[in-house]
Amino acid sequence: MTPDLKAALALLDTATTAAPDELAGANFLQAADFAELTEELSRRVEYLQLQAADAVDRTRTEAISAAETASRAAGWTTGWGTEPEPAAATVSGSAPPKPAAASPSPAPPSPAPDSPDGPCHRHTKKPPPPSPPRSSPPAP
Repeated sequence: MTPDLKAALALLDTATTAAPDELAGANFLQAADFAELTEELSRRVEYLQLQAADAVDRTRTEAISAAETASRAAGWTTGWGTEPEPAAATVSGSAPPKPAAASPSPAPPSPAPDSPDGPCHRHTKKPPPPSPPRSSPPAP
């Protein structure tokens, strides 16, 4: 594609150089034809510009995405997910001390009664009893 564009650009340079002399001796129809062809060239060049801008945007987005992926892979890591190194013996021939047994964690504190996470006084009371049915007025 690039060689074709370079060839077209060379032809356009030649036409641009010849245009003043050609238009100086042109009649109305020849000048109108020249203007029409110039407009067609302009539209096609604009179309190529749109395609090129789209390709630049797409490839820029791909490059940014690839760089983000690479920086995440090669960046600083916490070390989580790797096994710890075995502890060295404290006295030659003795085994390292055993870790203390894990104690159960205490239960989280219950929320305050009026907090958004706790029960609300409106929801802890029983609903009022239903109202008795209305009686209809006596017939005349």
